[in-house]
This record gives sequence, structure tokens and C-alpha cells, in this order.
Amino acid sequence: MTIVLPRLISLVLVGILAVGCGGGSGSPSAPSPTPQPPATTPTPNPTPQPTPQPALAQIGGAWNGSHEFQQQGRRLFGRVAVTFDQSDRTVRGSWLFTDGAGSAGPSFNAWHGEITGTLSLDVNGATHFAGTATIVAEISSGTGACHGRVTLEGTATAASLRIDGPNVTFFDCSGSIGGFVWILTRDASSPPPPPPSPPPPPGQPGSLSCTAQSVTGPESNTTTITFDEPEFDARRTRTYSDGSYATCPYRYSDEVFQLSVNGVSLQGRYQLRTLWNGCTSTNPSVWDGGVLQNRDSALTIGVNSLPRPTVLRFSLAVDGGAPSPRFDLTVSDATGATATTSVTTLAGRIALSCSQPISSVRIGHDGPSWVLDSVAF
Repeated sequence: MTIVLPRLISLVLVGILAVGCGGGSGSPSAPSPTPQPPATTPTPNPTPQPTPQPALAQIGGAWNGSHEFQQQGRRLFGRVAVTFDQSDRTVRGSWLFTDGAGSAGPSFNAWHGEITGTLSLDVNGATHFAGTATIVAEISSGTGACHGRVTLEGTATAASLRIDGPNVTFFDCSGSIGGFVWILTRDASSPPPPPPSPPPPPGQPGSLSCTAQSVTGPESNTTTITFDEPEFDARRTRTYSDGSYATCPYRYSDEVFQLSVNGVSLQGRYQLRTLWNGCTSTNPSVWDGGVLQNRDSALTIGVNSLPRPTVLRFSLAVDGGAPSPRFDLTVSDATGATATTSVTTLAGRIALSCSQPISSVRIGHDGPSWVLDSVAF
């Protein structure tokens, strides 16, 4: 017993000491939390704003300016008049050399032709023109004309236009010209047209109704086209004087497919000719001077000037080879609505009246060679 007890006490003391060696007094302290940055609300990305896109230049209307070209090493120049009819990116029109007083000389006066092309935007946002033009070059001796074609390119704004054509090819005459350049400004009497209105939703055109009837007496309002104006007269170069026409020979133009003048475009296949050529008309209140003689069964009159009319007047006459007096009229307005009507006449003035402004009217007949005279609104 005296031996065991001290040993037991020693073991208890050792256990107590072992328990007390944890260092420090009391329970161990909890670790401090790592500081966190204050919460922030993420800033949303700003909505990107669309970059304004450049618009195509609107070049419909009348233009005037200078032209120059080279022929056999000579630099020639003069004046030129151009008229355009624009539909979105498509351009059609006509041109005419109007002044031979420059170095080109009078033998180059009255050259003319048709012009077609398309507009596009280049990488810098400028309006680019690319197209072709036909050329009817009158021969100074008055014995005919040379026919050619030129490829054109240019840059356009609403007020200025430069067109270049490096080479001209003639089909029925020898020789060639090059360095074709037109520098044009808009005719002061032909302000730039307003930007086109957005098209109506598909399948939702407006309502259009039209009637046509013959009217008598002379034209009371200002005539828009008489077919006796310089734009037409300069084209009539060939003379037909056979048979019954020997005393009053007709003068014809070459075949024309599109022409714009005084806010009106004429599309079809036709010739311009003098009706009486100095002789007395049997009905001067309706027929006088020059006319358009259609070479197909249809012709479209487009009204480009604003505001467009609700009444359009024109004269029609049939030809002996296609004597039907019926003309079918298909009218369209700016919304795409159409209306059809017909009129019967052998030779007379027609008044077409519609419930909405007229954008175009297609005149149909069962044969060619019918005649259109003055157009007025």
C-alpha cells in the first residue's frame, strides 16, 4: 500500500499537467472573417445606337450642263440637257445636245439618246451611278444618223451629277469618240423631288375608281406635252413622203422606248412624228402639230410631278390597220391600287377622272400604230 499510492498520485498529477498545456486561458477565440468588398450592382451595357445610313440621291427631274468628248485628237464641248425618271434605284431618261456653239460646232447639235442605269451607295456613302446610253448622232448633211452606245459611270447628289463614258461604239458608222463627260446641275425649274414615301403594307392598297369619257373643244388648261416641243422636234429626222403623203410628208424619229419631259414619262415602243407638217389639220382643236405614234399595243404614261392630278386629259386616234375604236385604260395610284376603265373613240380628246391622284395609266389597244396627242393636267 505504501508503494502503490505515491505512484497513483504521480499518474494523476501527470494527467492534470497534460490537460493544462493548451496555452492561453479559456476557450480558443474564433478566427476573424476575411473582409469582403461592398456589394455593387453591375452596370448594364448601353444599348448600341444604330448608325445613320446614308440615303440614295434622288435625281429624278431635269438637268442641264456641259458635255465634252474627244474625236480624232480634238477636244470638243457644248451643252447638254438630261431628264431622269427615278424609281427607287432604277433610273431611266433621255438626253439631248442643245447647243452646238461650243467647239463641237453646230454639226453636233441635236445628238440625242436614251439613258438607263442603277444607283448604289459606295463605301463612303456617296451615290454611284452606273448605266448605258444610246446615241443617235445626226449627220451634218441631213442624210441620216449614226447609232451608238456608251457605258457610263458617275457620282450623284441631289443637286449635281458627273457622268463619264470612256468609249463610244457606233454600230452603223465608222469612227469612234471617247472621253465622254457630262457635268450637270439640276434645272432651276425642276427642284429635287421629295424622298419617296414608304410603301403601304403588302396587300393593303387604297381604294381607286376611275371613269373616262370623250370631251369636245380645245384644251382649256395649260398643256403639259404637245409633242411639238424641242425635246421631241429634235428627234424627228427621217421623212416619209410616199403616195398620199407626198404633199404633206411626215417626219419620224427613230424608235423610242422611254422619254421623260415636263413631269411626265412615256414608256413603250413608239416613234415621234409630225402630224401635218405645215398642212392644215382637219380638227385643230384636238389635233395639231406633232404626235406620238405607238408601234405596240400598249403605252404607259407616268405622272412624276407633284402634286399628282386626279384628272388627266389626252387625245387618241386609231390607225387604219387596226381600226378598233376601243382603248382599255389601267390606272394606278401611289399606294399601288389599280382601276380599269375603257373609252371608245376614233379620234378625240379623252378626260380620265379618278377618285385618287393618278400615278400612271396604261393605254391598251388591239393593234399598233395608234396615235397619242397632247397630254394635259
